[in-house]
Amino acid sequence: AQTAPAYPSDLLALLPDDFAVCIVMHDLRGHSARWEKSDWLKAFRQSSVGKSIFGSPEMEQFTRWQADMKKHLDLDWPTLRDEILGDTFVMAYTPGPKDRPGDEHGLFLLQVRKPERLAKFIDKFNDVQTRSGELKSLTKMTWKNTTYFRRDQEKKTQFYVVKDSLVAITTKEDVIKNLIQGLPDRSADNLWAKRFQRAGAESAFLTMCVNPRILAPEVV
Repeated sequence: AQTAPAYPSDLLALLPDDFAVCIVMHDLRGHSARWEKSDWLKAFRQSSVGKSIFGSPEMEQFTRWQADMKKHLDLDWPTLRDEILGDTFVMAYTPGPKDRPGDEHGLFLLQVRKPERLAKFIDKFNDVQTRSGELKSLTKMTWKNTTYFRRDQEKKTQFYVVKDSLVAITTKEDVIKNLIQGLPDRSADNLWAKRFQRAGAESAFLTMCVNPRILAPEVV
C-alpha cells in the first residue's frame, strides 16, 4: 500500500493574509483507492440511483472530457488524479470590497508527487492553447531570483510559478510575488497549520476554513 502524503502544513504558511475562504483537498489518490474498493460504492453502482447517475448525460460528458484530455494533452484521468491532484490541492479566495468588486482574487496551490509529469502537462497545455489562439502570449518573468510566468488570454491574465513540487496559480501578480517572497521562510509550524491540526483536518479529505476577519464585512 502506498504511504499517504504528509499533511501540507508548510503550504498553509503560503496562504495570503487576506484570504476569506480556503479549501484543502488532501490525499485524493489514497481516498479514491479506498472508495473504489469499498463495498458501499460497489453496492451503490448496482442500485437504481447509482445506475441513473453513472448513466447520466453528465457522466457521458465526463467520459468525453477524459477522451479529449487524452487526445490533446496526453493525460488520462487516473494520471491527473494520482500524479497531479493526488497529494494536496489548496484553493484560497478573497472577494473584492463592495466598492471595488474587481479586486477579488484567488490562489491555487498544488503539491505534486511527480513534478516532471506536471511540467510536461503545463508545456503541453500552453502549446495547445497557443495553437488554438486561446493563449495570446506566455511571458517568462523573474522576481527574487525565482522564475514565474504570465499567461495572457483574450479576457484574462494568469500568473503561475513552479518550484520543485509546488505549483501556484493566481490572477494577480502581487499575489504571486508575495508568495515567492515567502517561499524561503515557509514553515510547517505556522498559525494556520496549528488551527487546521486542532480541527482534526489532517485525517480529512476536504477541509474548508473561513476567515471571519476578512469575510465579515462582506456579509454584513
